[in-house]
Amino acid sequence: VGAMASGDAGDGVTPDVSFATFHRSATPLVSDDAAVEDTVSHLAAVAASIASMDAPMIERSLDFILFPVTAVMRRETEPKGDTATNPKAQARRIKTLEESLKCISTVLRRLEPGCGKPDFIADLFCDVVAVLARAGSDPSLDPSRSSDLEDLRFAAVTCASEVLRLVRPDTEHAVALTADRNLPAVGYAVSLLVQTAHLEAAAGARGSKVARAASLRTLRDLVMNTADPDVWSFFLPGIVSGLAKALHASSGLRSGEGSGPASAADDSASTEAAIEALAAIVTCVLDDGVNVGIKRRDEDGGDVRERLRRMMSGRTASNGDEKDDAGDKDEKDDDVRGPPPTGADATEAAARLKTKRTARWLRETAPRVERVLAAALTPACAHRKPSVRRASCAAATAVMRLCADTLRGAKRTLLECALV
Repeated sequence: VGAMASGDAGDGVTPDVSFATFHRSATPLVSDDAAVEDTVSHLAAVAASIASMDAPMIERSLDFILFPVTAVMRRETEPKGDTATNPKAQARRIKTLEESLKCISTVLRRLEPGCGKPDFIADLFCDVVAVLARAGSDPSLDPSRSSDLEDLRFAAVTCASEVLRLVRPDTEHAVALTADRNLPAVGYAVSLLVQTAHLEAAAGARGSKVARAASLRTLRDLVMNTADPDVWSFFLPGIVSGLAKALHASSGLRSGEGSGPASAADDSASTEAAIEALAAIVTCVLDDGVNVGIKRRDEDGGDVRERLRRMMSGRTASNGDEKDDAGDKDEKDDDVRGPPPTGADATEAAARLKTKRTARWLRETAPRVERVLAAALTPACAHRKPSVRRASCAAATAVMRLCADTLRGAKRTLLECALV
């Protein structure tokens, strides 16, 4: 409190006055005697009181300031049986979560990247992911498309984006966010962001283009702002597949999509975000620099000639293969272990969310990524929107520059896209 009360005043409001106002507004949020019906109004009052604080004050005491808000958010995220039969309680819960997210977003928007304690920022991201999960998968909530749930999903995606804005690659924040204990939440975030984008696209003209684009941009930022190939190797196939579906929806080739003015096919912002996210995950994991010790072998003309030379010199092809595969002997089938079982502890869960990048992994992964890039970028290069064509060109250029060796099978396609 003392540290918070010191500092320069902003907009004519002294730090002491700002803190006193905040304290009066925040106390009911953590009080056992507070009326649940008044929580939303208390959250609005907290947001207003924080708005009177200067940025240095918020930065110094971020975890203290947000504690009452995150406490409410965590409490309302927990499953509650009454919401299944009480529409008023359900609506109040959704509104409370939405106001909590908006309050947090407002606070974070005033901070510069790198602010906040790394562990606190990581925990905050996990809390927001929990809200996004509850908004999209809670069986007690109405599965129909209601404006309240759409607003909650968008608020959660926006808040996650604001948290990620504070994170930068190769920093303590990035390390904390991708620590073993948080990997399940990071993986869940990936799934939920892709799911939200698909949900809005599948709704056609009734879907929200803003929410869809925001989900894909947040996925892009999650990868770019942590940028750890060892972390993202496991998630590469799922992300690439999800983004391929998103871009396929944008092409309007799937029935039920791309048929209206607000459809996926007319959503250039989401198409650009999906392309950027695809480039981000591919260049992060398959960058030549981080895979320099991994040799990718393809069955090309050179391989055939080498096999013939072995045969002529008296060596069998299988013996040659054994020599070539010597570097793969440490590769085991359990390198990709699948999702953690229910009840697994953090260490076991994290171990199952990691993939060892080896020569065999690269041989299996690279061709699949090359096919997705060709299928995704080629149509985008001919898109009617110049911004989409520019995004496709930039993605092709980035992949071609950073993944020239690991994705050498896509060179021709990437070059064609870059020159359009």
